[in-house]
Amino acid sequence: MNSAAGKDTMHLDAPRTTRTTPAPRTVTVAYAGGDERRGPLTMGQANMIRCILRDDPEHINNHDVWAIPPGAGPDDVVDALRALALRHEGLRTTFPHAPGSAPVEQVVAAEGTFTVTVLDHTEFPEEPARYAESVARAARAGRFALDREFPLRICLLSLRGVPVHAALASSHAVTDGSALAVLREEFLALLAGEELPAPASFAPLDLAAEEASPTGKRKSEASLRYWERIIRTEPQEMFAEPRAAGADGRARQLTLRSGRGARALA
Repeated sequence: MNSAAGKDTMHLDAPRTTRTTPAPRTVTVAYAGGDERRGPLTMGQANMIRCILRDDPEHINNHDVWAIPPGAGPDDVVDALRALALRHEGLRTTFPHAPGSAPVEQVVAAEGTFTVTVLDHTEFPEEPARYAESVARAARAGRFALDREFPLRICLLSLRGVPVHAALASSHAVTDGSALAVLREEFLALLAGEELPAPASFAPLDLAAEEASPTGKRKSEASLRYWERIIRTEPQEMFAEPRAAGADGRARQLTLRSGRGARALA
């Protein structure tokens, strides 16, 4: 782990109870040992990247706060983050493209670096969790550089050298809220010394290959036919669920039965 003084590139919208904002320190974390790969985007990636290039980054980016369990030191946190980068190809993925154009491929790095901004406090605000949330939200500002930036902006909030929270923002090209929840669970498991099983889900490049296969194309065509029929003939209702009530007191409901879907959700 190499440590170097860094510039404050993050605006902290902290509660007024904060006495002073500590000077940030940038830790550069190197990882190596993954597989280098290159290939087309998945349909989901292509759709989300269109939104990323168009929408306000504070709206489209994600954020989360991970509470650091007692007993974990800064090196433990860095080691867990490095392990996540090696475990998940998405965290090692960039999307090269010329200025003014949208990416059409993704590149997975075998090795590289990412940074962690450390804010070491002598005193926390009265509401540390709310403060950590504000730091994570502030990190959402600014577009991710899809062609070169690590998809997590990580800020480690510590109290007199002891890590307390990891506040982070993420690129929606790589993670959504569910993916961040999975990363949080795995991060905590690694800090607890657990050995993680191999990821059960497809890596993005593997999913892209499945989508381009004859079976994948048949599924896509069938899905398009189905949704075209629904959109042309059915009432337009989203997120129909039992607690919702329509104007006539009745609510349309949707039941989805899919073994593969259930396994993916799990």
